[in-house]
Amino acid sequence: MKEIDQYAILKPMRVTTVDNFQGEENKIILLSLVRNNEEGNIGFLKEENRVCVALSRARDGMYIMGNIHNLVMRNSIWPKIKKVLEEENAIGNALELRCEVHHDQITLVKMHAPFIIYNCT
Repeated sequence: MKEIDQYAILKPMRVTTVDNFQGEENKIILLSLVRNNEEGNIGFLKEENRVCVALSRARDGMYIMGNIHNLVMRNSIWPKIKKVLEEENAIGNALELRCEVHHDQITLVKMHAPFIIYNCT
């Protein structure tokens, strides 16, 4: 029996760091800003030019995963970004996925367990 590659749908996806993405854009960007520490240390995410690169490369949609509370702790960039996102009601605790075939089927992804890639026919 032939084994099905359940991740074949991901092969055209490009995964890269923000540094490698400068000067490029994409239709949809999934941006992971994983920084969790009690000190509020967010590394390169406190540098305005790098934040600009990260936030300006999506043509149609951007989804940012991260700890907004940690990002706003000790810098001047992220509180401004948070304010805009709040005004646009664009902060949530789940990623909404809609089936391209069955438009009424919506999955809210809050953790890795339900995030299973499959082809719907």
